[in-house]
Formats: sequence, structure tokens, C-alpha cells
Amino acid sequence: AGLHAESPPRRRQIHERLADILVHRLDNASAAAKVWAGIVEEWPEDEQAAARLAQLHGASGDPDAALSVLGAHFTADEARKLALGMLSADDPRRLGLLRDEARMLEAAEVAEAPAAWAELRVCAPEDAEAVDHLIAHHEASGDIRALADVLKSSGRDLERAAEIYG
Repeated sequence: AGLHAESPPRRRQIHERLADILVHRLDNASAAAKVWAGIVEEWPEDEQAAARLAQLHGASGDPDAALSVLGAHFTADEARKLALGMLSADDPRRLGLLRDEARMLEAAEVAEAPAAWAELRVCAPEDAEAVDHLIAHHEASGDIRALADVLKSSGRDLERAAEIYG
């Protein structure tokens, strides 16, 4: 009898325990990702397993593999949200995902659009598109203090920002 003779739930439990040991005791995310890849292959409908596999790919320095897993197992919106959590703040793909999300929210005229542009600015403070959208939003909403903050922090129209603060 071997591991394959075990029932599927028991086999899954053994694989998960092995992956846990590889990550936490042996500090080998790459090997653990291979174990989780087997789990995902056997249980392709298990989104939690796919998310764990993507996370391990990211931890082992393979963000392309992580993004591939996310794209294969999740809707575009779910994959985008999970990917944002995995990519470092300075990763150009993170900036692209943030920009796409902000544009999509802006086009749909969703109230969260300014927050999405602001999140992009956290990663890329000088991003002209984000600054333009935030300025337009704050002008339209009449939020003068927020407008002054964006003008000042972006280095744009410092005289106008000083007038607002003044």
C-alpha cells in the first residue's frame, strides 16, 4: 500500500502536512509549491488550494507562476485582488493592476474610484494619471482640503494649494 492507496481526503491531509513541514520547518517554499501543485491538480475546483499554491509561488520568487495560477482558477476580479496582495509595492505589475482597477471603477462611476487612485499614488506618488484623477475628483466634490493635499504633495500648483491652506 502506498500513499495512492489512501483515501482522497487522507491523501490530501498528508500532502498538506508535508507542504506545511517544507515551508515552516525546512523553509522551502519552492518544494511546498510542488506539493500544492499536486493538490490543485487532484482537486482543481478547490480555490483555497489554488490561492495557497499562488502564494507559495510568490514566496519562492516566481510571481509569474503565481499570476498564472490565479488567472487559471479565479475570475479576473478575484485574481486581481489576490495578486495585489502578493506583489510588492514597486512591482510594475502591481502598478498596472492598481491602474486597471482605478480606471474600471472610474468608468463605472463607483464611489471607491478615488480610493483606488489614492492607493496607486501610495505606490507611485508622481503618477500623473492618478494625480489628475484625484484633482478632478476633489474639485468636483468640493473637498478643498483634499484637493490642496494632492496639489501640494504632487508639486502642482503650489500657489493654489497655499491659497486653500491660507
